[in-house]
Amino acid sequence: MKYGKKVACGSSEGTIYLFNWNGFGATSDRFALRAESIDCIVPVTENLLCTGSTDGIIRAVNILPNRVVGTVGQHAGELVEALALSHCGHFLASSGHDQRLKFWDMTQLRTVVVDDLRRRKKKGGPLRALSSKAWSTDDFFAGLREDEEDAKAPEEVVRESDDDDDDSD
Repeated sequence: MKYGKKVACGSSEGTIYLFNWNGFGATSDRFALRAESIDCIVPVTENLLCTGSTDGIIRAVNILPNRVVGTVGQHAGELVEALALSHCGHFLASSGHDQRLKFWDMTQLRTVVVDDLRRRKKKGGPLRALSSKAWSTDDFFAGLREDEEDAKAPEEVVRESDDDDDDSD
């Protein structure tokens, strides 16, 4: 990572530890994810890596600045055992305890700018799905299809007609 200057390691506590390449004695930085444990890591770019966890979620994480970019996909609540990036870098393969091999499209992930995410995402909020198929558990090629973003149905707002408890500003 970081052009050969950093090494990233995952822990059973769900923390990514960063070490300087020439100084493995002490960590240079650490970043806690909302994951039970980090069981596998694969670098995507010099600043971006993907992690597989016990909770079955594959997370995209930017390193320095440390940010969770979003969710690449999942293995139906089962442990993610291994991650591998294709030679061209366009696809991520994942295998899980559910005995499935899944492929995820990484082209959209490479275009994400971390500074923009910082302004839009609240700390502690839900992870951003990088694909609408990221939470699909039944499609083998869930990440290979191109999907339209923001194709969500508008939420219905239900208001009570009680005039005594009007809390509007």
